[in-house]
Amino acid sequence: DELGNASNVTANHKAMFGSIRQLCNANGGKTTWQRVIDHMKAANTDDSRNRTRHRNKLISDRLIEREGDVIWLVKSGD
Repeated sequence: DELGNASNVTANHKAMFGSIRQLCNANGGKTTWQRVIDHMKAANTDDSRNRTRHRNKLISDRLIEREGDVIWLVKSGD
């Protein structure tokens, strides 16, 4: 499990990471923050009050990276 090394992971972090992974896999390895939000809203897993905090935790735990609106998964060993 890719979230295994991260501490204090909630169901919302898992849902967000799953959405990012699915979208990256379907879109050549990258996606946009807006696509993640739209995907989570459609799946009824969006926590609009905390989504930025959840995203920033995934970044600080080195699970994803972000540049502007573009997000991608960090590969093991990067």
